Amino acid sequence: MAMTVGRAVVIGSGLSGVSTAILLAEDGWQVDILERHSIPGGLMQRYRRGDCRFDTGFHLLSSAQPGGVLRAILARLGTLEQTHFLAPDPQAQFVMHLPGELSLAVPPGLAGAQAAASQAWPEQGPAIARFFNLLRARLAANPYLSNLAEGQPLEAVDPSWSVDQVLLDCGVEGPARTLLGSAASILAMRAESCPFDLYAAFAGSSFAGAWRVADGGDGLMGPLLARAQGLGARLHRRCPAERIEHDGQRVSLVQDGRGGQYPCDLVVAACHPDEVWRLVGDDGLRPSFKARLQEVPDSDGAVLLAARLDSSAEELGRRHHLLRLADGGDVYLVAPDRWQEGIVPCLEAMLWVPVDQVAAFRQTRLGARNPAYEAWKQSQEERLRTAIEERFPRVAASITKVWTASPLTFRDYLGGRHGGAMGLSHHLGGGLADRPLSPRSKLRNLLFTGQSVHHPGILGSLVGGCVTAGAILGRNLTEEVLAHR
Repeated sequence: MAMTVGRAVVIGSGLSGVSTAILLAEDGWQVDILERHSIPGGLMQRYRRGDCRFDTGFHLLSSAQPGGVLRAILARLGTLEQTHFLAPDPQAQFVMHLPGELSLAVPPGLAGAQAAASQAWPEQGPAIARFFNLLRARLAANPYLSNLAEGQPLEAVDPSWSVDQVLLDCGVEGPARTLLGSAASILAMRAESCPFDLYAAFAGSSFAGAWRVADGGDGLMGPLLARAQGLGARLHRRCPAERIEHDGQRVSLVQDGRGGQYPCDLVVAACHPDEVWRLVGDDGLRPSFKARLQEVPDSDGAVLLAARLDSSAEELGRRHHLLRLADGGDVYLVAPDRWQEGIVPCLEAMLWVPVDQVAAFRQTRLGARNPAYEAWKQSQEERLRTAIEERFPRVAASITKVWTASPLTFRDYLGGRHGGAMGLSHHLGGGLADRPLSPRSKLRNLLFTGQSVHHPGILGSLVGGCVTAGAILGRNLTEEVLAHR
């Protein structure tokens, strides 16, 4: 049943919050979006260093090929025509690297990915085919992604199985198993603990088409923010939510950190659920929900290395590079200027690290870190620079300036609990994969959206916004989205 149209407050201006705001505003809701930062967009915001613009959390768009569901969602939200897509290398949209010389170039499309792996390991061709057929079967069962596997017979996979278990069950072994499993790192996960259904949704859709957009996160987020404001939604920058007033059953008002008050009939929390706990107090959430928040760890965070180059990194091309390090770490590497003409040569490298690695420094804040933290961050920068030098020595030699950020940088700029890049962890064995959080709360007009309650990543956040708005509006927005495919 649809909620009665009224006044809504959306806490957070990331993808899930703004997409929800657009759909509510279309339906006549008066929407206020509260953003703690001066720059809206959450993980989609960009930052300037010298003459470079770097992305915080934008790296690739899965299922962004023509006919893909990401484009259908943007069409439904009214921003597709204002979003300028950049195509990957048709021969190798991904290059997956293992320590030493072994690499696998993966062209766009599931068939191309399967063929590339089968050609690299022909003796494992049937096992690899079995794995990709299971991948297609799980895509076929997903209403948003079923067109990626039309005609594929549905086949269930035990929901407690990880990607690595499925690979082993299919008979995929050795480097093939490691490389295909390493695609879990696209969303800060490991094959050993990543649920196969989740892998199918984000890695499978990335194999189908991993594009970028001009101007990175700004190019995706700017049209969405303009659309929301064009529909009457009001964006309040530097206005962190400070308190949610309620009577134990319903929310009536949100107060921001500057004293502003927003009487409301609905609150959509597009922020970390732990932040909502602070805003509503102990009596605003069910005991079981609070216990779950304390049990589930945050996802891995990122050490982000942003570099100015003295010449363009031609060898990186229009490709997404996934590197498995000798010490087991996972790195994502991209050269934005190879994708988009007219920008200065630059490099973005991202190393996933457990947020517990910075637990000892959580009491520090931007501008007041301690020497132990700086030493730790320097060691992670050296890991990244060594990885680049070993695999791409000419790129490493062209670096003229480097800036690094850690999970705590993300936490202090963007909010969240400990700097996890994907909110609460969705892993098996203690994460949300075992028992998801409900998007509904004890307070009947407070709903959660975002990576901690829906699928993580850009596509997951946009789908989550549609799911949240559909629950409020009493409509199945999936059909409306797919009509644009």
